[in-house]
Amino acid sequence: MTPETAFVLRTRLPLLGPAEQPPILRPGTVPRARLVRRDESERTHIYQPKLSEEQTQRQLVRDLLDRAFGGSASKLVMQALSARRATQEELGEIRKLIEGSRDGKEIRDER
Repeated sequence: MTPETAFVLRTRLPLLGPAEQPPILRPGTVPRARLVRRDESERTHIYQPKLSEEQTQRQLVRDLLDRAFGGSASKLVMQALSARRATQEELGEIRKLIEGSRDGKEIRDER
């Protein structure tokens, strides 16, 4: 992800009211979210992600697992698959991950 201003980040979202925007992109909250670095050397502040996309996704999924699914990965997967139909390619990737976890291998997103 390239460095962006808060304005540019907010304009990439669908048109949502302030209460519906993710907290990270509500005016005045971006620097406090701990997910981005702020460069204040210019008048327009530039924000860069602190973590990679994969690290951020893992952190968000861990939090979602704990808060919404009581730590149950199977409940999260069942809800995800029932909410949106997976392609055959995605189902194949899921099968590989399951087989790899059975063998005691660490699961990595290889996209």
